Amino acid sequence: MGFLLQGVLSRTLRLGAAILPTLCVSLCGSAAHASAVSDPTPASIDAIFSQWDSHTNDAAGQTPGVALAVIRDEKIIYARGYGMANLDHAIPISTTTVFDVGSTSKQFTAACILLLAEEGKLSLADDIRKFFPDLPNYGTPITIAHLLHHTSGLRDYTSIMGLANLDIEADHPDPLLLDIIYRQKGLNFPTGERFDYTNTGYFLLGEIVRRVSGTPVSQFAKARIFEPLGMTSTIFWDDHTMIVPHRADSFYPREGGGYHLSISLMDNVGDGGIYTTVEDLAKWDANFYHNILGKGTPDFLDQMQKIGALNNGQPIGYASGLFIGAHRGHRMVSHGGAWRGFRAEMVRFPDEKLTVICLANLGTISPTQLALRVADLYLPDAPESADANAGSLTAVTPAAPSAAPTITLADGDWEKFLGRFKANNPGGPTWTVTRRDQMLMVRSSSGLAFTARPIGPLVFESVERPQLARLTFGVDTDSAISTITQTIPDVPDIVLTRVVTVADHAAGLEDFVGTYDSPEIGGWMRFTVADGKLFVTSTDLGDPFPVERSAPDTFALPGFELVFTRDAAGKVDGITLNVPRASGMRYAKQATGN
Repeated sequence: MGFLLQGVLSRTLRLGAAILPTLCVSLCGSAAHASAVSDPTPASIDAIFSQWDSHTNDAAGQTPGVALAVIRDEKIIYARGYGMANLDHAIPISTTTVFDVGSTSKQFTAACILLLAEEGKLSLADDIRKFFPDLPNYGTPITIAHLLHHTSGLRDYTSIMGLANLDIEADHPDPLLLDIIYRQKGLNFPTGERFDYTNTGYFLLGEIVRRVSGTPVSQFAKARIFEPLGMTSTIFWDDHTMIVPHRADSFYPREGGGYHLSISLMDNVGDGGIYTTVEDLAKWDANFYHNILGKGTPDFLDQMQKIGALNNGQPIGYASGLFIGAHRGHRMVSHGGAWRGFRAEMVRFPDEKLTVICLANLGTISPTQLALRVADLYLPDAPESADANAGSLTAVTPAAPSAAPTITLADGDWEKFLGRFKANNPGGPTWTVTRRDQMLMVRSSSGLAFTARPIGPLVFESVERPQLARLTFGVDTDSAISTITQTIPDVPDIVLTRVVTVADHAAGLEDFVGTYDSPEIGGWMRFTVADGKLFVTSTDLGDPFPVERSAPDTFALPGFELVFTRDAAGKVDGITLNVPRASGMRYAKQATGN
């Protein structure tokens, strides 16, 4: 398999929760608690983490694991470590173990930007070309606010690195990454028209902090956030040679049993890079109830939690490094994170003044699910009516999971829902829909997987997914299923169209044979035909890999969509490449080299 595929698949595995963060909500200030519930017993909490709760001296029984902290009324009321921080020396995880929290770092980068805005050193309305004059002019100004809210349209630099044969776990200087960003001739979408999570925006925000303050974001955050809050074990890790006391290693399962280390040398921060503990994050959590940063006013918290909007005014469910939503009818703020084998989740329920933090060092652990399971032990039933505008913010509270009962479908009715569906937006995911017992199983090319229960003849609702999603199937004039509309509260709808099967997959494949170059990517792809199939390789690494034809000029492989383009004479002249978080990238066909 060529590096083209290896790079992006590897990135997807390592970023994990960073590609699909939790949807949540936050308001500052306390509110009246709903009806009280009894606190769970330690045993009931520990049971959730039982598979990693091993402190045995037997190396065969040791596993990576999780650090947990439950915070109420600004105090840690339960905290424990489960499993091992280091398998070489059998060092257990504790509440002082330091983890890389991946994209959970974004809220700290956003806080640095807002502190500079509070001082009048920048404005959220500033065109970012003020700081990056080498960035192309895309016609509409991209502002700092667009970066904060993931509405810029900028392609994700980590996706492009994989395509350019750059190892995302190597040490790359910031100027090289900026050059990748500057080379992009187009956007994923017109600025402000969509929400699309991208690491590029927060990497640039970190660089803006450096250019405006005169100090790296690591030093700025230390002086302006970590030291004032007493977060003595928290750093932006921008030097991979730095010693980090009590740091956990990160792991993935090894095929055949056991674990292997997952190591990164990347020093680039802003979109990630925070190393911290559950105890330090509890101090950060407390500041959301009585801010002491900057001027010490509630305005800072209001700005941190002010949700963004699209050009048409539709709220997007994302603030400044914080996702906006609800869980079981309770307002909640959260952001997940992942890098290498590290996984992180921090969920806050401001009305209950309850927060759950889970930090893990094994890439197959889902801290989002674990944190919500712990939260469920503490949360009362949702109030009959939640005031969406309580406190000093304007927020939108999504509805709780519907009370609609699951209906029974006849065995013969399931077949019509099954198949492949492609999102209508460029670079959007492809869903493969299958049946699992009395539910649909949805697997997305983005890595997302979930089940959905039927609540109507053409309507399904997601099960065990952080975001409550409703799937409404549409029919064509022949009453055949043709589309799926995904609806998530406070998030723009996504429409997916059924992928039509190509009758003759081998027809005309010779049209696509050749070598294609991309100045935007800095790499090439070569296509060949064998045994009635089209194969791709890139930059002479790896064996050719088959691509699946989904339309006459459209091919796909996991995480990729390749759309061949033709000139006025109908001759293939190039490719438009779409991958998760980076779409519309152009490859031109070489005149020779077929």
